[in-house]
Amino acid sequence: MEKKLINFLKNKRVYSKFMRNVKDDTITGIVSRVENTDKPKIVTPIVAAFIWGLTPEGVQFWGRINREWIKENEVH
Repeated sequence: MEKKLINFLKNKRVYSKFMRNVKDDTITGIVSRVENTDKPKIVTPIVAAFIWGLTPEGVQFWGRINREWIKENEVH
């Protein structure tokens, strides 16, 4: 999932913003938390990474990115 997340963020051109907001965390740590959650439909890597409201981009920006991640990763 790590590579998939990195590619997604780079394709959306938000990788540097994402990494700036995660601060001292790593994508590996974020993915690990998501994979170990008991709420996989709710907790995505975008949700688990940081508090959206405390970022320069804000809740709406990261909410849109999260919705795009969910749509791209839907299992049919």
